[in-house]
Amino acid sequence: MTKTREPVPEAAWVLTFIPAAASSLMRTLLDGDLATYTSGALLCVAAPAALVLLAFSVRFGARSWSWVLLTLASVALGLVAALT
Repeated sequence: MTKTREPVPEAAWVLTFIPAAASSLMRTLLDGDLATYTSGALLCVAAPAALVLLAFSVRFGARSWSWVLLTLASVALGLVAALT
């Protein structure tokens, strides 16, 4: 008997997108060290989660590739902002 794998749901990508987007918002809304630490902490959650979800999406498929691209772009922009 073969098991069929379900594609990665949109909810998983949305839950990863929220900290990535909040990271950018923290840099905009807050000043100083608090903004740096908060956005860094949110990126520490979002970046590994996005990589894991990307691996599962490539292997098993995704229900909505637009959420995949949106989340990966948001994480990438957050990482670029953190590194510059």
